[in-house]
Amino acid sequence: KRTSEVILDDTQLSKVLNPEIFYIISETTKVLPAGEISDHILNKDYLNIEKYTADKLTLHLQDKDKHISFSKALSSLDTNGYNKFLKWLDQLYHLNNLKEEWLLKLPIIRKGESILSLSEAICLKDFVFKTEKTIEIEDILQKLGFTLSEFSLDDESVKHIKQILLSKESHLQSDTKLY
Repeated sequence: KRTSEVILDDTQLSKVLNPEIFYIISETTKVLPAGEISDHILNKDYLNIEKYTADKLTLHLQDKDKHISFSKALSSLDTNGYNKFLKWLDQLYHLNNLKEEWLLKLPIIRKGESILSLSEAICLKDFVFKTEKTIEIEDILQKLGFTLSEFSLDDESVKHIKQILLSKESHLQSDTKLY
């Protein structure tokens, strides 16, 4: 392929989820390089290869139609893949100084068959984000009908997501609201 027909995924979305979702979200007709070829080699300015950046990703993921494809990709991940995705997203948000509002609206929280945004999840009366405070009562919460997040907010890999959630009014600020 000519370098004009290739795109580099600086976001790493194609590796964290899959190349198919990358093509849907990016709307590119250009191809990703073969996995055997190091991005380091292809990142040379003289090659003039287009780069898919975090700014482009955030712009494209504002499209509600793309949320459907994005949600399907998240639904198909196993627990390990989902945790890797959350770690990647947390780092993408932090390293690229993305807008908090964008992350709050992005559908990333799995609740049964549904994929919710952070904003939606913190407003639900029957959904609880796991933390060290909930460890001892998780069974009780589930018996009472609460759905628990698949990950703990105390996990270091989602520390920036946690900061955003703690800045919002929710059960995370007050034990009395939940109990």
